[in-house]
Amino acid sequence: MTDTQLYQIAFDGTLTGEIAIEKVKSNLGAMFKMNATQVEALFSGKPIVIKRNVDQATAQKYQNAFKKAGAQCTLIADRPAASPSKPAAGGGTTAAGGISRETGRMAGKDIVNKQIPTDLGNLSLGAAGENIPTLDEHAEFELPDLSALSLASDDVYLAKHKDVPEPEMDISGLKAEDID
Repeated sequence: MTDTQLYQIAFDGTLTGEIAIEKVKSNLGAMFKMNATQVEALFSGKPIVIKRNVDQATAQKYQNAFKKAGAQCTLIADRPAASPSKPAAGGGTTAAGGISRETGRMAGKDIVNKQIPTDLGNLSLGAAGENIPTLDEHAEFELPDLSALSLASDDVYLAKHKDVPEPEMDISGLKAEDID
């Protein structure tokens, strides 16, 4: 059993110079069935991954198709494909991104909780292919006021106790018998 090298196909707007940019945009739009807004997002200057986890033959086909359309894509060597008959090391299966489904750990590292901002009003889902801005990692966020919260001791109810009456059920018609 041999592992197959996988690739990512990325595009950053680089052209071959053989075809006018408007024709290249038209070609890429037709090739990927994208509208004009989606095609424009491909030419942002930032690398955009078009396809992930493809074998070398498929990656070459994409590269040739891009060249024929008048653009240059980049093939990025990804991890080798795991052999399907071998279980993952450590016994835990991993979901996309290498996070174990059982332990919630990522490649042997603890997942660290990051502070989540309380105001998420400026976040939205963008259109397909659109670059979505990220939050500044060093931004200061106002913490919510937790002064009204407290921890109660073991013998105190956190909610007001209500007495629940015993249910009234007539079981006089029921009878237990031995089973042979």
